[in-house]
Amino acid sequence: RGAVHAVGGRHSFSAIADTQGTLVSLEAFNELRVDRDAATARVGAGVKYSDLCPELQRQGFAVENLASLPHICVVGACSTATHGSGTRNLANAVTAIEFIDGRGQRVVLSDQDDDFHGVVVGLGAVGIVTGVTLRLLPSFDVRQWVWENMPLAQYADNFDEIIASGYS
Repeated sequence: RGAVHAVGGRHSFSAIADTQGTLVSLEAFNELRVDRDAATARVGAGVKYSDLCPELQRQGFAVENLASLPHICVVGACSTATHGSGTRNLANAVTAIEFIDGRGQRVVLSDQDDDFHGVVVGLGAVGIVTGVTLRLLPSFDVRQWVWENMPLAQYADNFDEIIASGYS
């Protein structure tokens, strides 16, 4: 009898999902439901950022931080604290998490529960995460400016301001 591991978007630089046991695909967990009044989205473990973002944009919402690649699963990115495009990691937007624990029980925790913060970035240690609820922001556009050939001294003198402006 081997271990049971979940696999999402199959984008990992480690062997965390490798197993001689059972590999569970979460592709069918593709629920994506926006609660406009609460400004949240219920996101199943199979939903990728390429699914999430266009739907949120269509409904006038966005998440504060995006994964660097569109094929990454939202739940996997949150569960591993992927850094994303903003100044905080992707798990920061999670307000609730649903998982199946080692006894096969469905567990739902919100950011009001004591154990919540120890579970959100759990790397699969608490069970198989089947979905999260994300806090949303009003939709916004992203723009990029690139400064080329900046003198090193100017960069060094303005390092803190330059780094702080790197939010997208």
